[in-house]
Amino acid sequence: TPSDSKKLTPMLRQYYAIKAAQPDCILLFRLGDFYEMFGSDAEIASSILHIALTARHKGSENEIAMCGFPHFSAEQYIRKLIKAGHKVAICDQTSDPSLPGIVERAVTRIVTPGTLLSDADDQQIRLLAAINQHQGYWGIMFCNVSTGEISPGHGQTLPDIIDQIRIRFPQEVLVTESGKNALAPLLEQSNLPTILTVVPQGQSPEMMIAHYIAHTQQSEAKHLFQDQQSTIPTVLLDEMTVRNLELVRNAHDGKVYGSLLDSINATVTAAGYRFLHAMLLHPLTSKPHIEERLNLVESFSQSGQLRSQLQTHLKKSSDIEKIIAKIVLRSGTPRDLGNLHQRSEERRVGKECR
Repeated sequence: TPSDSKKLTPMLRQYYAIKAAQPDCILLFRLGDFYEMFGSDAEIASSILHIALTARHKGSENEIAMCGFPHFSAEQYIRKLIKAGHKVAICDQTSDPSLPGIVERAVTRIVTPGTLLSDADDQQIRLLAAINQHQGYWGIMFCNVSTGEISPGHGQTLPDIIDQIRIRFPQEVLVTESGKNALAPLLEQSNLPTILTVVPQGQSPEMMIAHYIAHTQQSEAKHLFQDQQSTIPTVLLDEMTVRNLELVRNAHDGKVYGSLLDSINATVTAAGYRFLHAMLLHPLTSKPHIEERLNLVESFSQSGQLRSQLQTHLKKSSDIEKIIAKIVLRSGTPRDLGNLHQRSEERRVGKECR
């Protein structure tokens, strides 16, 4: 923030006041039909996004670096900034621009690596994790914010937690200050490129996630639900087993290509892909559950017409979990509502196929 704020224009004074409350974010400041970035944010963003870096009030004492993009293209640019490891605060106009005086603005959403709702790759499973310590034991919880699915991790020691992070690869981890001090050196030593975000103490991992979503999305996380796999008896796989068997990533560069998941994946929906991914990491141990799954496989393998009919409908279907999450978190669009209606019709047709 400039030392002499009296020389700033009202708009820049407003910008710096809002930016001061979001020091760890790149601030997208809405000006008309554009989102603009200023100062160091503009310099960082122009390099990542490959957009022109200009200046506002050029040649004056208020000159400041500046770059921007149209508001209707925001999602694709936000994804690039997130992929580069940054957090993004979206500051929108909250009053009528036609009224006299400066337009009121406020941060309406904060997008972080763990809370990005839309991803260009439907097979990208983006996770937010939360870690805390209670009575000497460590606990971890994972959440796919874009679908609302939460699942507990396993283990009670810091090495167990690191093992879980290696297996699930969360893009962002919520920790307390003391948790960060304990975890950061181990993550660096293990070469795990995940972002640590400090949150207040005295919360369970699940509450840490719910409060963080409410803070960043400006909306209650009412879409969270327990992962069904976490309630079924499964084999607890350690990180070495998952890595050596190349269940969901290859051992060469950690990508999905060449893994068992890549080899057997014939799913036609994003939800199906997520379920297959979860099944590979959590093999069943309960005989009744195993037999139930095999009976379903047998039914579909013996009825080509049913399989073909269902696949046809699934290929046209939308990702209902992600649509509901976007609507709950007030990021939904009319297109999302239309897709939700279409999916409800598909479910009706699916029932008639039984």
